[in-house]
Parts: sequence; structure tokens; C-alpha cells
Amino acid sequence: MRLVGLVVGLLIAALLLLAFWQHRAMASGLPPRIVCLSPVDAHMQAGPTAYEVVGTGSMAPYIPKAPSGADPLKTVVALAKPVSLPFKAIRKGDLVVYRPKWANGLVIHQAAQETASGWIMSGLGNKQSESFEPITEKEFVALIGAVYVW
Repeated sequence: MRLVGLVVGLLIAALLLLAFWQHRAMASGLPPRIVCLSPVDAHMQAGPTAYEVVGTGSMAPYIPKAPSGADPLKTVVALAKPVSLPFKAIRKGDLVVYRPKWANGLVIHQAAQETASGWIMSGLGNKQSESFEPITEKEFVALIGAVYVW
């Protein structure tokens, strides 16, 4: 009987911890961060429309950086599942996929501040925001609904 009580107590504690993490992520604008067993598991859960995220470290620790010795521009460390919302739906703190002029591809960063010129983006692990190039509807690709890491 004590064992059942202990198991129930641990389950309740785990659920409360999960609820706290999801609340914290939602409050900051970040989508749920789902930890998967492997890249294959992440692909199965995220689905075929998910974007591969390389481990540059710009979103660490929310999205991990590439392991030591691995090429951070080629090492996929997470998948980001998009949601179908328009550019006008962006809110401060949202995770956004966009195609800036300064990059050779897609970038996933957090919306930091809306200006008359567009949204200033910022990587959580970066020391500075990208105030030099606010994104507009032209660079916008998608909002992220969930991130899958392993």
C-alpha cells in the first residue's frame, strides 16, 4: 500500500513539474520543448513538415548546441514544428522561422521587439539582438508550435 502511495505521489510531482515547464515556456512565448529518445523518434513525433535545426548555439539552452567537435552549421540538434499563422500573429517571445538577408538559409530565433520596420529577432544564447535587420512579412516563414530535441 505504501508503494502505491509513493508511485502516485511521484506521478503527481512529475505532472506538476511538466505543467510548470509548459506554463513557463508558454509565458515566455516559447513553444513546448519535447525531449525525444532519438532523432528518429523526434522525426516521428514532429512529422514531415518540421524544420531541421542546426546546433549553432544561438538558442541554447532551449535548443542545444552541437556537440564538441561537430560542425554546428551541419549538425541537426532539433526539429521545429511550424504552425500555420500569419506574420501579423507574431507576439513578443514567439519562436519564428525566417529567411534573413545575412544568412544562407533559414533561422529560428525569438521575436524580441516589434518596431515600425518589422520584428527584431534574438537568439536566446546570443549577446545581442538583430536590430540591424528587423524581419518583415517578406522574410517571415512560420511560427513554431513545438520543438523536438533528443
